[in-house]
Amino acid sequence: MNSLLFILAAVPAVDVPAATGGWITIVLTALAPILAALIGWLGVKIAAWITQATSNEMLKGVLTRLDTAVFNVVKETMMTTIDAAKAADANGQLPAAVGVAAKDAALVKIKSYLGVEGWKQLMLVLGLDDAQAASYVATKLEATVHSVKTEATAAASGDTAATALAAIVANQ
Repeated sequence: MNSLLFILAAVPAVDVPAATGGWITIVLTALAPILAALIGWLGVKIAAWITQATSNEMLKGVLTRLDTAVFNVVKETMMTTIDAAKAADANGQLPAAVGVAAKDAALVKIKSYLGVEGWKQLMLVLGLDDAQAASYVATKLEATVHSVKTEATAAASGDTAATALAAIVANQ
């Protein structure tokens, strides 16, 4: 027993002042690199989320502007050029050449409504070149013309379900 006391007496006592926090200081010192890495990882994830959210909002804004421009140009072209050409035709039909010219003019008008920067944003957001973007807009133009014609046909026939469906499609 005396030898045990001698060994314990030989070990220097470590005096940890109460002001340093004792175990808390040791634990925080050990965990500091892990916490720093975790905070860095969270920062990267938050930055990626913000970038994704911003990109989605930009895409939504560009496509909304495009839809609005296409719909307005289709309505305007149908009320002016198309209706006048049909009224001037003896059979009340749209001459093919007038239809092609109206489509080309509508594409030019849509591009001018979007402006140079809007067109660049459209190409950037969708990842398209100029020709692909023009083809995409032409497809949207044709789809909008079809939905407007469907709406007009449904309204003329009194088909309320088709009218409601066409109105929903036209407003998207």
